[in-house]
Amino acid sequence: MSLLTKTLLFVVIILVFSCVSKKSTNKLLDFFEMFSYEYEDISAVLVLTEEGCPTCNRSFASLIENYINNPKAVCIVSAKGNKVDLSNFIDADQIILDMDNIFSKQHLTKGTASIFLTPSGLIDTVVEINAQSLKQDLDYISKRLKEH
Repeated sequence: MSLLTKTLLFVVIILVFSCVSKKSTNKLLDFFEMFSYEYEDISAVLVLTEEGCPTCNRSFASLIENYINNPKAVCIVSAKGNKVDLSNFIDADQIILDMDNIFSKQHLTKGTASIFLTPSGLIDTVVEINAQSLKQDLDYISKRLKEH
């Protein structure tokens, strides 16, 4: 493969991924606007659902309770409280209660997850919580949240 071909391929890949990131970021911003949420200076979006592994969701809820007053993080609660205790999330400032599960319709995550944003507000990293890597996922999320 020639240098020109490699360069063009690299440029195409970058353009495709940058468009996906911007499109996903726009979906996230649209969601915030639906709930009239001020999203400036947000670096993490913590999504709590009751989909998937119940133990994973409860562990994630316990972790993010420590960050519900962090001005750099917002928590989207798309759960009814049947499988996860939501009592600490109800009256917190940095919470969006999504009882109609509108966030899932944005197709940004599949269940409970953390979305980390770049300083310019684009989606940088999405960590979806699953049983196979629960400890690693929670450790990574905790580390990233402490950085902000």
